[in-house]
Amino acid sequence: MSSGRPNRGAPPASPAVTAREAEVLQARAKGASVHEIARRLFISDSTVRTHLQHLHAKLGAHNAVELAREALRRGLI
Repeated sequence: MSSGRPNRGAPPASPAVTAREAEVLQARAKGASVHEIARRLFISDSTVRTHLQHLHAKLGAHNAVELAREALRRGLI
């Protein structure tokens, strides 16, 4: 019988990470700068920053360390 409580071991539900966000996340996790990521993916620095903002929101991260930790925990990197 279900207790109605969420599974504490499961990551919290969040919107899906897009393929492009995953690319940005992988590059950032490997230490690439915003400018380097933009150059590699043929997008603007501003677009990379927007993807990072969306990733922070989707993964509930307040800084780069939390973003990396949560991405690792969820198996995204």
